[in-house]
Amino acid sequence: MKRFSSFGFILSCLIIFSVLIPGGCSGEKKAQFKYSPNNTGGTSTGSGTGTSTGTGTSTDTDTGTSTNTGTSTGTGTGTGSTSTGGEYVLENVELGLSFPPISDSAQREFTRPHLEALNVHYARFSEDWSNREPVKGQFKWEPLDARINFLRENDVSVLITIKPFAPDWAAAEPNNGRSCLFKDDADFVNYITEILKRYPGKIDRIQFGNEWQLEYFFAGSASDYVKYNNIVYDLVKEHSPDCEVVLGGFVISSLNGLAAIRGYIDYCYNDNHEKITGDELAELISSPEVVAFAERIYHVLDYAKFDVLDLHLYDDYLEWPTYVRMMRDLVPGKSIIASEFGGPNIFIGPYDDEYQAECLEQYIRTIDTLDISEAYFFKLVERGDGTAHARSGLFSTDGAMKPAYHVFQAFSTNN
Repeated sequence: MKRFSSFGFILSCLIIFSVLIPGGCSGEKKAQFKYSPNNTGGTSTGSGTGTSTGTGTSTDTDTGTSTNTGTSTGTGTGTGSTSTGGEYVLENVELGLSFPPISDSAQREFTRPHLEALNVHYARFSEDWSNREPVKGQFKWEPLDARINFLRENDVSVLITIKPFAPDWAAAEPNNGRSCLFKDDADFVNYITEILKRYPGKIDRIQFGNEWQLEYFFAGSASDYVKYNNIVYDLVKEHSPDCEVVLGGFVISSLNGLAAIRGYIDYCYNDNHEKITGDELAELISSPEVVAFAERIYHVLDYAKFDVLDLHLYDDYLEWPTYVRMMRDLVPGKSIIASEFGGPNIFIGPYDDEYQAECLEQYIRTIDTLDISEAYFFKLVERGDGTAHARSGLFSTDGAMKPAYHVFQAFSTNN
């Protein structure tokens, strides 16, 4: 793989909790369709009327708990910004949802009508070994059964992200509480094998880890990541050959940084949203942290086995075509999906729901130009925490439908 060493990267733009990539949706590109709360081109109905309980952010655990357990009413009807006719037909991408609330029966009943109303046939959720096999050899399958069966019954393709974490009995150092290494690879092999044997033909795509470029999300080395990823790949090809293996997703800040390192862009931003260019940018290339960051990515791309590349697209949508072109140059011949896209970043300028709807329109139109087959919006229900994309949802944490819902629906029901 050809290396470039004439461009630098400001490591601080890799801060996990903020992913401070400016750009938003205030660039020059303007879509033909503009969200308006007074748009009378059509009516959005049948998307979850009545009373729903526990419609807050899904924790994606087996406990079925939700950060919001109150009752919300009237979250599903009203006149929105959908339009009649085929003006907004998507040509290349199909839209899905990343981490829809499906952890317990109440969440699934909330989510069910919206899968239909939004014409969603792709969904992603995470799977945690520590929940599945808390005691060695004793598996708790019922929660995972319920999730997978729910999605299959609703004609939704399943993408599972295997968390790089383990139950206490199988966990080894380094262990940052979010990811760890495994004491015995044979135990991990058994865990993945049991999943594949239990759900033949029900898992369409599977990936190990998420945003592994950063040690916060994968505490081990690049070689460790490759080892576990390739274990999953080999087992999938043995037990479920029709299932595609997706390389763990690229966080947007790593795409921005790598593009600066490789010369696809001539800038990047620091924590204060200040643009770094010229000599200051070039000087950073000698930083040991920057070298290690780049080599971690190159090693995985060189040695990991996978069928599909996964890019997480947020915020600076004007650069998304550049990032996709860069990754196609780095890994030619691989199909690309976006298992996460969304925004805006609440740390970049003021946020309001109308602005989010306008941004979502720009995001979807841009993605449809990128020859990406699937894009999963993050999320159906916003997180409501203090992270950069906490407001990226079609519902607020109190269960209220946001204007972005109708924008998503206008595209998804006409593809």
